[in-house]
Amino acid sequence: MADVRWVGGSGGGEGDGSDHGSEDRAQLLLVTGLALAVLLVALALLLNTAIYTENLATRNDAAALNDAHAVRESVERGLVGAMTHTNYADHGDRETVYEHSVANWSDAVTVHAATRGTAVEVEHVPGSTVAGTRLTQDVEGSFTSADGSGDWTLVADASGSRNVRFNVSTTDLHALSDDGDEAEDYAGDSSMFRVVFDEAGGVAPSDADPTWELYLYEDGGEVGATLLRDDGTARTMEARCTATPTDGHVLVDVENEHVGGTDCSALDALTELTESHEIRFERAGTDTTPNVRGTYELFVADAVEDVDDGTKYEDETSVVDASPYATDAVYSAAATLSYDAGDTRYETTVAVDPSGYDRRYGIGGSLPGGAVAGGGGGGGGGGDGGGGDGGNAAPQSTVDGFSVAADGGKKYDFTVDWSAEDTDGSLTQVRLVLYDPDGNKEEEHEITPATNPDGGSYVFQDVQVKEKGGNANAGDWRVEVIVTDDEGMASTDSDETEAPP
Repeated sequence: MADVRWVGGSGGGEGDGSDHGSEDRAQLLLVTGLALAVLLVALALLLNTAIYTENLATRNDAAALNDAHAVRESVERGLVGAMTHTNYADHGDRETVYEHSVANWSDAVTVHAATRGTAVEVEHVPGSTVAGTRLTQDVEGSFTSADGSGDWTLVADASGSRNVRFNVSTTDLHALSDDGDEAEDYAGDSSMFRVVFDEAGGVAPSDADPTWELYLYEDGGEVGATLLRDDGTARTMEARCTATPTDGHVLVDVENEHVGGTDCSALDALTELTESHEIRFERAGTDTTPNVRGTYELFVADAVEDVDDGTKYEDETSVVDASPYATDAVYSAAATLSYDAGDTRYETTVAVDPSGYDRRYGIGGSLPGGAVAGGGGGGGGGGDGGGGDGGNAAPQSTVDGFSVAADGGKKYDFTVDWSAEDTDGSLTQVRLVLYDPDGNKEEEHEITPATNPDGGSYVFQDVQVKEKGGNANAGDWRVEVIVTDDEGMASTDSDETEAPP
């Protein structure tokens, strides 16, 4: 008979497989748990690696983006420096010179950026240049017009104005006779000088188109500046600021909202004029009995032929004593900036507007050639003003001489003598560029500043005059000297000479 055994049920007994089944299940659970643990650890490692990689990429992207923004700020400063130098240096057509300066400066920036592994390109936006006029009196005197009027219109319909500065002398400055707490203390004093910014365009002012009146006066040994707003119904006091003179002068810097270096933030109303406006001097007195003396300067966004009627301003080339004159200027422009750091690419349009930038030129700084044009409220004095703080500026280049000599066989030697003013020792590059009469770049030479820190002489030798494709020797050849500092800021000077037949 067959041997039959029961292997199921709960009876236990010999041959019961329950212990082995439990052990198998336990081992299976253990193996599964270990597998899950390994899997979780692997997932954690992968997640941490991904997070680290993302953080690293984010930091790299952020660093590249920060560098791009830093480059943008440097480019803006450099372009403002090029425009400012163009407006003060002795040039011919300023728009052309400025555009050449941008092109040359862009070349320098490209080389400078390449040393850091980035590609930077700056290009002037064609048609973006706004022709302007610089209105100035840079020899101390009364604030009368060229024909002697103490009440006169500097510009009848300014499309825009910027960099308004007055370097006021305490000599002959009319004194405040009342406590100055009321608007009438200023408006009612017929001998207190004021500058009028008239948004109403010569008609009665209104709340929408008010008239702004900036009064300059002496107040207990200090120089005061008070701003009133006239809406046609009443005058309200918007600002009242005073400053102690330095060397007998106080610089009233409307653009930077400073009076003698002290903050006067309410002056920002004069920097935010969006409508066309008229600018007038009133109550300046006469040349013999002035109510105010000093120097001043402002830029307007209108061509010089639209501003100067031939009576209010002297000709720039024949200024007599302390008289105002009008000269052409570049008011503003735009440039495109392209930045490429491999993984990060940045493109933008940069508005070139010197408003608010410190500068070493003009009223409150040094003029080309070293003349001091005022600037009380800081710095040592000089012949006609109180000196001043020139701020951060690009090194200044000057072409001291440019001559040409025939070398035979349609070849010429062009000799350029140059100098550089580098007050803070930041000069890193000097480039000399020769252009033919057609505007083509013929030759370029780079000089190491360490070997020629202050200037020198260089000869473009054996320059061939081409018979075809332009470059005929008829006309003026031009040389440009471009100096650049370690921040990429640059300035350019140029001169022209005619090659002999």
